[in-house]
Amino acid sequence: MCIRDRTYTNRYCYIKGLEIDPSNPHAWNNLGASMSPCEHVSIGEVMYTQQECYTKALLINPTNSGVWRNLSKSLALDGQVAVGSDMYTKQQCLGKMLELDPTDSELWYILGALLAPTEKALVGTVMYTKRQCHIKALEIDPSNTHFWNSVGAPLALTEQVVVGTESFTKQQCFVKALELDLSLIHISEPTRLLSISYAVFCLKKKKKHNKKSAK
Repeated sequence: MCIRDRTYTNRYCYIKGLEIDPSNPHAWNNLGASMSPCEHVSIGEVMYTQQECYTKALLINPTNSGVWRNLSKSLALDGQVAVGSDMYTKQQCLGKMLELDPTDSELWYILGALLAPTEKALVGTVMYTKRQCHIKALEIDPSNTHFWNSVGAPLALTEQVVVGTESFTKQQCFVKALELDLSLIHISEPTRLLSISYAVFCLKKKKKHNKKSAK
């Protein structure tokens, strides 16, 4: 930005704006987004890190999902950050985002991917396991091949999982994924080869059955 022949960076404008009005959550968020994790900026006589800019924004407006997303991205997998008197991990930041928008399938998938098989994450007032997060993602978007794979992969061969009102086995999850994207046939993970081979067999059998029915 050029004013009276002098050029100002976005960051300089955010800092000057916050010196005038430190209660602007958008300015705090934008300032944080303009920084690298190891940088500090001075506002008045106080130094702020990237995370501290995001937490300042959330203390003013805790319902901004975009700031929770930025704060989550700034955290290491085992990191924590204080927002007011509460500590938040990467997973807990995602939980807050889903509390604000529970229809975001990608967020459910990412949260599930971050959780260990025995871990749970709080979304609103409910605790969700890794599997439950992936099922939620799939119920919101059943056309996503990655969601079908994430639900089917950890299942035992004889195990079933309920998605919506239907039950699916491991092979049926892979069949659904293959129906959406046949390139998954080339997945080379040894633990999935047998299941995928069986899923391909089931898919071919299903197609033959559909052709006979159509005649």
